Amino acid sequence: MLDLRNLKVCGAAEKTSARISARRPARFLECVLLAALLLTLKPAVSLAANRDVEVAGVESARFGGRAGFTGVVKINREKPIEGLVLTLEFLDAQGVLLTIQKQSIDDRLLAAGDEVPFDLEGRDVPRAVSFRIVMHDSKKRGLSVAGEGPHPF
Repeated sequence: MLDLRNLKVCGAAEKTSARISARRPARFLECVLLAALLLTLKPAVSLAANRDVEVAGVESARFGGRAGFTGVVKINREKPIEGLVLTLEFLDAQGVLLTIQKQSIDDRLLAAGDEVPFDLEGRDVPRAVSFRIVMHDSKKRGLSVAGEGPHPF
């Protein structure tokens, strides 16, 4: 029979236990410093402010084989945008792209802070349940969009 009272703990286990105990105050100090650093950082800039344009108030309606879309595009980009083309990507229930419709919504030179309302009409897409908004300028340079969707249709 094995007598467990005389059994000694191996030297490696004792060293590991001592190392873990010695690191606890250092780990606590690291956590306190990290928390203090996070509290002093500036709040993150909103995602919409980092995008070239922001789409808001998007609504859609179907009527007699046609579809209508309204909303407002706000320009966030500091560099002016020449012309604004809105592309609607229509999606089915599984998120598969069915078709695309493009329309120009403004031909002017648009500066930061400008708001451009849109009221578009296009053909209805029978199997579409949602749509996404993609935008580019008149020279076909893509713009990053906040609020691109998918929006219910």
